[in-house]
Amino acid sequence: MTSMRAVRQRRQAVLPIIKPQRMRRGVLELLCRHTLCVSLLVAAALSAAPVYASPRDAAKADTFAPTTVHATAAQSIAGHVVPAPSSAVSKSPASRFFIAMPAASDPAPTTDAARFRVWQQQARAVYRTALLWPNLPKVQAQLLRSEQVSATAVTPTQTMTSNAPLIASAYGEMPLRKTSEITADVTAKASAKGTAAAGVVRELYQLQLTEHSRTNAYLLRPPQVRAGVLLLHDHGAFFAIGKEKWLAAPPQALAQRSSAISPSHTPSPAHAPSPADTASSADTATHSNTAESPWPAALRWQAKYFDGHAIADELAAQGYLVLVADSVGFGEHGQMQYAEQQQLAAHLLATGHSLAGLAAVEDLQLAAFLRSQLGADKPLISLGFSMGAFRAWQVAALSDEVDASAAICWFGRWQDMVQVGSNLDKGQTAFYFLHPGLNARYDIPDLVSLAAPKPLYLINGGQDALMPVDGVLHGYRQLQQVWRLLDAETQLRTELWSEAGHRFSAAQQQQVWQWLQQISETSKSETPL
Repeated sequence: MTSMRAVRQRRQAVLPIIKPQRMRRGVLELLCRHTLCVSLLVAAALSAAPVYASPRDAAKADTFAPTTVHATAAQSIAGHVVPAPSSAVSKSPASRFFIAMPAASDPAPTTDAARFRVWQQQARAVYRTALLWPNLPKVQAQLLRSEQVSATAVTPTQTMTSNAPLIASAYGEMPLRKTSEITADVTAKASAKGTAAAGVVRELYQLQLTEHSRTNAYLLRPPQVRAGVLLLHDHGAFFAIGKEKWLAAPPQALAQRSSAISPSHTPSPAHAPSPADTASSADTATHSNTAESPWPAALRWQAKYFDGHAIADELAAQGYLVLVADSVGFGEHGQMQYAEQQQLAAHLLATGHSLAGLAAVEDLQLAAFLRSQLGADKPLISLGFSMGAFRAWQVAALSDEVDASAAICWFGRWQDMVQVGSNLDKGQTAFYFLHPGLNARYDIPDLVSLAAPKPLYLINGGQDALMPVDGVLHGYRQLQQVWRLLDAETQLRTELWSEAGHRFSAAQQQQVWQWLQQISETSKSETPL
C-alpha cells in the first residue's frame, strides 16, 4: 500500500511538468506547419511573376518594371541600353495621403488633323486661363545702360573630345562634329551674311511686365541680326543669379575665373537626385545670396552645367539678338531663399494667382518685348535649360510671337514626375511648374503639342534622374504622332543622349547651334504656324 501510494504521488508531481512540455511541442509543430505553408505560397507567387533574361524580353512583354524601364525604353528607340539612375523614387508610404496621377482627361487627338486643330485651339485657351492672369499690359521698357562687348569674351574655350558620345534619338545614332569644325562653319556663314563677332552691344533694361512685377534684362544686340533668341534660365535651387547664368563676365571679373571654377568651389548639386533642388549650408557659403558681384557664381555655374560657355554672348557673336532676364525670385527680381518659394506661392494663391502663372506670363511678356526689338520678319526662338526648358516650350505653346523652341532637360510625363520623393512632390520648387487644375486634363506631351507644327528641338539625358527615361521616350512618340499628323514631322527633333545627365554640354550646344542656323535661314513667313 505504502509503495503504491508513493508511486501515485510521484506521478502526480511529474504530470504538471509533462503536460506543458507536450503543449509547447504541439504549438511548435503548428507554427512550423504554418511557416511551411506561407513559404510555399510565397514561392508560388514568385514563380508566377515573369523573369526576363534581358531588357529586350521585357520589351516584348510590354512590361515596364522600375529596374528595367530605362534600359527597355532606350533600347526600343535606338538600340542603346541606358542604366537606371542609382536612386529610385520610393513608393508612397501607407501613412501618407497620396493620389496616383490619373491619365489625362483631354489628351491631344492624334488621328484626325481637323479634330486636332479644334482641340489645340480649345486647349490653348484653357492653358492660358489656368495662368490666372487674364489681363497683361503692354511692356514698359527703360534703358538703364548700354556698353560694347569685348570680342574676346565670346570666343569658345572648350572643345569636344574625339570619343564623343552618340545621340540616341528617333533618327538613330548621329555622330557629332567637333566644336572647332562647327564654329568655323558658323563663322564662315555669318561672315557671308555680314555678321561679325565684334561690335555686339549689351543693353540693360528695366522691364515692367505686369501691374505688379518688373525685372531687369540684358539685350545683346549684334551689328546685323539674323534671328532673335529668348534665353530662359534654370532653377537650380540657387537664387542669387538668373540671367547671369547665360552671360560672359565683364573683364574685371575674369581675373577671378581660375579660383571660381576650382574643385573647392563646386556648385551645389541642385540638379542631382540627392539632394534635389536643396541648398546645404556649405552651398550657401559657396553661393552667397548676398554677394556683391554675381559673376563668380555665374562662372561656377557655367563651368558645371555649360562646359564653361557663356551661351548668350556666343549666340550674339553669331548674329542673334539675345534677351536674358531674371525670372521671379531670382537675381534682381525679388531674390529669395529656398524656403521662401512656398511662402510666395501661398501668397499668390491667396490673391487669386499662382507662382507658375506669374512666371509664365512674364515669359510671354519677354517674348513680346523681344519681338518689338526684332521686328516682324525674323524668326524668334525660345531656348532654355532645366526649368528654362519647361519655360521655353511653354512660351512657344502659348505665344504667337515665338516661332520655334529648343528645350534641354525638361520633358516627360506627369505620372513619372509626380511621385513620392520627386522634386514635384516636395513643394517649394514645384510651384514654378504646377498650374492649378491643368495637370488632370493634359499631360506634358499634350501641352507641348500646343506648339505644333512649329520647329521644336528636345534634348534629354539618359542619366538624368530628374527626368525618367521611359516617360521621356513615351512623350517623344506622342509628339511624333502629332507633328506627323500635321505633315510637319521634319520640324520635330527629339534626342536622348544615352550617357548625358542633367546639363547642357558643349557637344549638345553645337548641335543646337546648327539647328538654330537652319531656323534663322528660314524667313518668318516660311515658318510653320
